[in-house]
Amino acid sequence: MSPCRGAVGFAFLRTDGKMVKSSVGARIWPLARGGDPSFQTETPVSDRLPLPHRLAILYLMLPVCIWLAGWFEWWLGLPAVALLGAGLWPALAGSWRGAARWPAVFACALLALGWVMLTANGGVFDGWNAGWLKHRTTLLDLGRQPWPVFLPDVLSDYLPSEFNPVARPLLRYYLGWYMVPGLAARVGGPAALNWAVPLWTWLGVALVLLLFVRRFRGPSALLTGATIFVFFSGMDFLRGNWVCFFDETIRCSHIEWDRHSSIAIQLSSHMTGLMWVPQHFIPAGLYTLLLLHLRRRPRFLAVSGGVLAAAPFWSAFVAIGLLPLVAILLWENGPRPFLCWPNLCLAGPLAALVALYLMSGSLDFPRGWMWQRHNAVLLALKILVFCLTEFGALALLLRVLRPELRREPFFVAGVATLLLLPYVFFSQYNDLLMRGGMPALLVLCYYCADIIARDGREIARAGPNFRRFALAGVIIVLCVGALTPYIELARAIRDDIAFRYERSGYTTFALPIRIQPEILAPEIPDLLRWLLRKADAGPRREKAEPVVRAGFDVYLNGKERQLVYVKEHCRRDDLESVVLEVIRSDAPAEESVVEMRSMGDACGALRGLPGGAVAAIRTGQRRQGEEGWMVEILFDEAGRMIRVNRE
Repeated sequence: MSPCRGAVGFAFLRTDGKMVKSSVGARIWPLARGGDPSFQTETPVSDRLPLPHRLAILYLMLPVCIWLAGWFEWWLGLPAVALLGAGLWPALAGSWRGAARWPAVFACALLALGWVMLTANGGVFDGWNAGWLKHRTTLLDLGRQPWPVFLPDVLSDYLPSEFNPVARPLLRYYLGWYMVPGLAARVGGPAALNWAVPLWTWLGVALVLLLFVRRFRGPSALLTGATIFVFFSGMDFLRGNWVCFFDETIRCSHIEWDRHSSIAIQLSSHMTGLMWVPQHFIPAGLYTLLLLHLRRRPRFLAVSGGVLAAAPFWSAFVAIGLLPLVAILLWENGPRPFLCWPNLCLAGPLAALVALYLMSGSLDFPRGWMWQRHNAVLLALKILVFCLTEFGALALLLRVLRPELRREPFFVAGVATLLLLPYVFFSQYNDLLMRGGMPALLVLCYYCADIIARDGREIARAGPNFRRFALAGVIIVLCVGALTPYIELARAIRDDIAFRYERSGYTTFALPIRIQPEILAPEIPDLLRWLLRKADAGPRREKAEPVVRAGFDVYLNGKERQLVYVKEHCRRDDLESVVLEVIRSDAPAEESVVEMRSMGDACGALRGLPGGAVAAIRTGQRRQGEEGWMVEILFDEAGRMIRVNRE
């Protein structure tokens, strides 16, 4: 029986405009308020949730339990984990040896393994993927620092205390995907990430694939559905990006971005999502498919509040994109199925705790309406072309192939979400559209695969001509869209540089200054600081004398092979004018810009020195229209500083 008998033991369901009283024991799932009948008339063999869905819920909630137990005081973390376990047990209960379709499980696991290993998740290819700089620094910080992670800020040891009242900023990010590999690194050291990251990502991708092909029967239908999912993308090739195939210098780069316009709108392909942002892609797939499949399962509705409250911990943008689908759940089922103690006791407190954590620190990101940033006529034209090529043409063709989709709430909500999101701008690269659009795009992909895999052969053989033409149009759209994941895959395979975590000195402070506010919270609320476990701040370093006193005070931290730049009062151009040139005895000189960050009125920077013998360092400031400064620091063969020459 349902875990909330009084609430959902008997439910009133609307069928063809009439109220019909139906018990859970009858296990009849009528068509409610219209919708796609082929999708909604599923009759479960028992009241418990299918095994893949229970595994998906467990996958989503495990990182939350680790975070609660590892980051918060014991009197909060341990009872919270126990309460989560008790609240989720009705949904997870049942035999774990259920009647699994083992050929489908094996096929999805094998496909997921190959897919993961071709991306930076596997650690073999795509070693220079710029998006993974943030992933690797976060994973290494989780593995190397005590929990909760207050990062040891070297700059705080050099700046006067009045410029840096909080010495160690809190690591603040969507940690859902990172927590399990981070725990492995805490136990086994950074080397454990070499297997923990591929394994954890593989499990997530395999679950997404297994849920996606759940309704497909037969090898051909399963293969068709899985192929559509992996290579699903909008027709980015038609928006002027065909130059990528003729200009070798940009052949293996993103073609989702429109190179002929400054309007930042993009809907990433599934290949791009897994390669660059698995922390968004995996929860988008799992949450969307759970809502699609379990939208009328009482056991899921009774715990859905706690499960959905964890969505922002995985990705706040994906959580926003899920809101229209959650609203449909409320509209279809009414409030009564949700008025159960797991929802009432878990959803609010967990959502409040996650919000308190994620909203600590800087939230000063670029945001607003797109028409405030661009010419209205140009914007309307570009968004029209964008919508038609990305999802509009496909949605219209699917509507022709399956007319009842006009009454399917999830399909309508997905298309409406994709139509509205391009007019909102949030963050430098407009992540709200890129990541928040993932659930709606996956809904479109699901119905596309469902129609082709289950009805495609019948339409091609005996359907009317207009449906045959529509089916051919869908296939053409998918083939043109597949060029985007092909280009991403070609770029990743070409970059076959394996990455080893134990050999990396990555730290969050090495990230560009524009990224650091996304994952660092220099100041956190007193309430959150009280709830978090008391981490050992460690001893402060002795403040040595600077080797250079010029525009910046420059310190040499020989033990950690770093240059530390500090200035108590600085301007914006100070953050952009510091340069560093490293002269090695065994390699040509290497010049790079030092990434800076401000701390109130003060500013500073860290620059790690490369491995090997360093013969000299040339550093200084170069300003346009102003006199700069430059010094040369010389070293002996043992790496000891000899002298400093001013130029």
